[in-house]
Amino acid sequence: MSGKIVVVTGASSGFGKLTALELARRGHVVVATMRDVGGRNDPVRRELLEAAKAGGHALQVLEMDVAEEASVNSAIDQVIAQHGKIDVLVNNAGVMAVGVTEAYTVADIERQFAVNFFGAVRADRAVLPHMRAAGGGLLVHVTSLMGRVVAPFFGVYSASKFALEALAEAYRYELSSFGIDSV
Repeated sequence: MSGKIVVVTGASSGFGKLTALELARRGHVVVATMRDVGGRNDPVRRELLEAAKAGGHALQVLEMDVAEEASVNSAIDQVIAQHGKIDVLVNNAGVMAVGVTEAYTVADIERQFAVNFFGAVRADRAVLPHMRAAGGGLLVHVTSLMGRVVAPFFGVYSASKFALEALAEAYRYELSSFGIDSV
């Protein structure tokens, strides 16, 4: 795999930021997405762009809030308009609330799922027609060990990651005949 067009969600910190930088370093065209690129994440945006420029790598930063369908669709449309395709989507965006499970309100749980599960659903749905038309692609769903085991105080986070594990596996079966892999 080289020279692919890769979109990484949640690239403002942690694994997303590291993934965006490493994939760019390896010669891919990376679109690092995050919320609030002109505000609180502006320093990260500048850091990513400076690192890419210093290394001569193809990396751009784009506004995308995976909890908002219009934001996801707009960002994916921009990538398609600029690059003509998306080869890989790395669904990395995530949040982790920790606490006594019974203390969570439904609204608290919905906020966690809006990013960790429905964010990936939105991004997948936005890129899949383009991957299908191209005859291939790769969906990477960043989950967690907590998506396979449960520990006290991580019930809601685990539930969101269990759901993402199931989605990724279902896509793997359903999309393979289109040349699209889901991991």
